[in-house]
Amino acid sequence: MVKMQYVNRQNVLDTIYTNQPISRIDISSITGITPAKVSESSNELILEGVVKELGSYTEEEVRSGRKKILLGVKPNHSYFLGSEISRKFLSFCICDNTG
Repeated sequence: MVKMQYVNRQNVLDTIYTNQPISRIDISSITGITPAKVSESSNELILEGVVKELGSYTEEEVRSGRKKILLGVKPNHSYFLGSEISRKFLSFCICDNTG
């Protein structure tokens, strides 16, 4: 994967984390990445099990064309362990990738 593909992929993932549920076209609008590159990156993330399709979104106005497919982060994909060690106590925390 070349550097630009990696950067695009990270931007797509960050945008999904902060704005979920969100459609591919909305990701494109926010990031400035072309819709084709957003689709490519999001499809890779779906295949890896990091992101999932949540379903379609229909706006209140009837519009022609494709329905927006909403994307969200797949819970329980990753786990994180945090710890704090001091002279008086020892503390641990574990959470999944959605917090």
